Amino acid sequence: AIIILIILLAIFPIVYSKFVSKTDGSSKVGTAFYILKSDYFEANIELGKIVPRDEVYTYPFTVSNNDGKNRLETKMQYDLKIVTTTNLPLTYALYMNEDYNNNIITEDRVITDDDGTYFKEMTTNSQFFGFTEDETNKYELYVYFPSSYDDFEYQDIIEAVNVVITSKQVLDGE
Repeated sequence: AIIILIILLAIFPIVYSKFVSKTDGSSKVGTAFYILKSDYFEANIELGKIVPRDEVYTYPFTVSNNDGKNRLETKMQYDLKIVTTTNLPLTYALYMNEDYNNNIITEDRVITDDDGTYFKEMTTNSQFFGFTEDETNKYELYVYFPSSYDDFEYQDIIEAVNVVITSKQVLDGE
C-alpha cells in the first residue's frame, strides 16, 4: 500500500501539471473614445495612489473613428485637451502611436476657473480621421513624479486628470 501511495504521489503531480496553464495579461488601453459624430467627450484618468518614484507612470487611451460596428460617415477633425489639477508637482508628456521621440503637447498653461482654482491645461495639434477605413490613434500619457519629492508634504494628495476631446465635421475645402 505504501509503494502504491508513493507511485501515485510521484505520478499525480506530473499528470496534474499537464492540465495547468498560467498566463499574465494586462489591458494596454485604459480608456477608449469613439468619435462617430461631431460631439464633445471627456473622461477622467484615475491616477490612483501616485507616489514619488524614478519610474514614469503610464496611462494609455485611444481615439477611434469607429466602435467596432459603426464608422464615421464624414471626415472629422478632433482636438485633444488634457486638464489636470495642480495639487502635485507632476510633469506630463503625451505620445501618439508609439512615437516616443515626439511629445505631442503643443501648449501647456495654467488657467483658473471662476472660483480661482488653478488647473493645468495641455493641448495638442488637431488630428483628422477619414471615413473610408477604420482608424485608431493610440495615446500614452506619461506622468513624472520624481523621487526627489518623497516628503510627507505630498502624502495623500489627490491629483485629477481629465481628457477632453472636441470633434467637428470637416467640409471639403477646409
